[in-house]
Amino acid sequence: MIFYSDYCSGKEKRDYLLSVVFFIFSLLSKGQAVILAAILPLIDLVSVRKWLSGKILSKKIHFFVLSLVFEWIAFRA
Repeated sequence: MIFYSDYCSGKEKRDYLLSVVFFIFSLLSKGQAVILAAILPLIDLVSVRKWLSGKILSKKIHFFVLSLVFEWIAFRA
């Protein structure tokens, strides 16, 4: 979440990529990390960004897809 908030303020691709990588690591370690995908729009709301624009939503789709995949895997297990 720290790297994503840094990405929101600085727009560096490195911070976005690190946030996705660490999100995958957290999903692999504990299933409760799927809630981060729901928290990301709240970060944008607090940082006064237009979180309903297409470009910003396209950055969050990776987190939602990963959450759904890992939820499905946990459900099947």
